[in-house]
Amino acid sequence: CPLDPKAAIDAIEAGVKTGRIAGSTIDRAVTRLLLRKERLGLFADRLVNVAQVESIVGSAAHQAAAARMFDATRPQ
Repeated sequence: CPLDPKAAIDAIEAGVKTGRIAGSTIDRAVTRLLLRKERLGLFADRLVNVAQVESIVGSAAHQAAAARMFDATRPQ
């Protein structure tokens, strides 16, 4: 979790443009992340009732899911 996500994205884009980072490296990382999210069931029910957003985002269940996602994306 970078402190400055925009700066991290800009650095990755610059690395790919200059050839320091291979596009295939990005593809593998994204595939790995998406597979882990799929294993966690994050794509099963993606739609949220807009009226319920404030009660869902930041709730204990939401925080627990965020922690699981973070743990799942850490290198093993």
